[in-house]
Amino acid sequence: MARDPFVSPLVTTQGEPPVSLHSRVPLAPGEDIIELYTAVAQTGVPNYIGARIPVKTSLNIPVWRALLANYSNTSLPDFLEFGWPINIHPENYNFPQNVHHSNHRSALDYQADVDLFIDKELRYGAMCGPFRANPFPFPVFPAPLQTVAKRDSDTRRVVVDLSYPSGQSVNDAIPKNTFLGEPISLVYPSVDTMTEMILDKGRGCLLFKTDLRRAYRQLPVDPADYRYLCYCWRDNWYIDTRVCFGLRSASVMCQSTTSAITFIEREKGYSVTNYIDDFGGAEIAPLAPAAFASLQRTINVLGLEEAPEKAIPPSTCMTWLGIEFDTVEMVRRVPSFRLEEISNLVAQWLMKRKATKRELQSLVGKLVFVSACVPPGRLFVSRLLESLRKLRCNHHRCRLSRDFRRDLEWWRRFLHEFNGVSLIASTVYTAPDDIVATDACSSGCGAISNGQFFHAMFPDFVLRKCARKIHVLEMLTIVVAARKWGHRWAGLTVLVYCDNISCVHVLNSGRSRDSDLLQCSRELWFLAAVHRFELRASHIAGTDNRIPDHLSRWHLSDTHRQQFELLTRDVNTVEIPISRDDFELDCQL
Repeated sequence: MARDPFVSPLVTTQGEPPVSLHSRVPLAPGEDIIELYTAVAQTGVPNYIGARIPVKTSLNIPVWRALLANYSNTSLPDFLEFGWPINIHPENYNFPQNVHHSNHRSALDYQADVDLFIDKELRYGAMCGPFRANPFPFPVFPAPLQTVAKRDSDTRRVVVDLSYPSGQSVNDAIPKNTFLGEPISLVYPSVDTMTEMILDKGRGCLLFKTDLRRAYRQLPVDPADYRYLCYCWRDNWYIDTRVCFGLRSASVMCQSTTSAITFIEREKGYSVTNYIDDFGGAEIAPLAPAAFASLQRTINVLGLEEAPEKAIPPSTCMTWLGIEFDTVEMVRRVPSFRLEEISNLVAQWLMKRKATKRELQSLVGKLVFVSACVPPGRLFVSRLLESLRKLRCNHHRCRLSRDFRRDLEWWRRFLHEFNGVSLIASTVYTAPDDIVATDACSSGCGAISNGQFFHAMFPDFVLRKCARKIHVLEMLTIVVAARKWGHRWAGLTVLVYCDNISCVHVLNSGRSRDSDLLQCSRELWFLAAVHRFELRASHIAGTDNRIPDHLSRWHLSDTHRQQFELLTRDVNTVEIPISRDDFELDCQL
């Protein structure tokens, strides 16, 4: 049977004689690549330390060095001139032996996309080839190619699967938490970063952004690592000389490079941030045009290629990291199509019993996206992450726990109510906008906030379950307070005074091992998310929590009513009614 012409040939194993340099038959210029690899590799250290042979690149290295003279990452210009080490530990690389190599089905099914990718990258000089056989004088394992769909595009992204085969791949030999032996300290900006920039510049400030074209593919790789970046297509071999999609260390390299550009702009006094290949900025109206022009000019003089079709000139409304920011209305918006997509996904997951790590990663990624605008939602992602951390490989499966499903049910309820809009508010806690004090005894509860108060006996269904769980009764009282006053707390930070330490801990940490407390907490954070308020808690000694204490015992003796009136005689107070329904939770106690 004839071999599939789109399946690459078997790799020479280590037991076979090495391929001679003279046996290589290049179909395109590239002979110098192997000589460059040899010259750098024989030093035994990265190119920027040993051979220091400049690699071919469009980057304007003298300008990089001049503009980054005071930059903390002093090695960055060297990485750009002599190539980024991919951070592999060769001693940990288990060369795949006797492994049949072929490209993934997603590449074989979309051959035209792969052809276009290779033709384009060859024109850019980002890869070398084609070669009729392994171009190195020793066995190497070509990584399989795969493609993934791009959002809002008919084309597909070509990815080099450097995680194959599992346990013997290039990525397996690249550490996750260190780069060249140093801890990775990069902090990727978030939606909160742009929020703080807007708050700093004020209502009506102008936002702008731009992207790099082929960001990873503009960054050169250390020639000593070329041997790890080979792949085959249509029976020909290719060598990547640029950072590729699918490389574990790619995002660190790109983020480090673009962070240097952000540094350059901030040195000029402009507010700019970066996420991998995206740049976003916020400035007062008079400075915004100059800041935007400066960012584009800097990218150009450094020799990087911008994607001008994605650039957004200064405007009061802009989408950043998938979230739309409006500095006139001071709100953030999640696109409606995203909300619908995520709602449908959650509904599907509620019918699941088991899931793989890859499936969990997809779900968590989408919920994290919404959580960028909904702080309470982050609590219900953190517990999903616990399930994710237990799985080592992408194909490993786990059983979805009861708490996992309850968190998904929280998301289902919330997404049904959420209109995608949240206020732009500071993520830094300074002082509360409102204060509520609550208390519960074994039979009743009470709370007071801004002149309004309530008191009530607990319904029978609550006492049957929680009569001896005072911490749960305390938390349930806070839930009732949020139901009664949540609408007026919209956009505010609210401080809860509570004399129960367990409740204070749960409110401030979002964590508890008590299932009844978690049920109350789910309801409380649902109200906080819907009404867009932030809740903080402070412990107060019982002897100092006198007014709520009398409210919770109102029904026990007329003395408590009298003491309440005495303590609030200088305050205009209004009692609000409480019904049995106010104690009902979506997940019953």
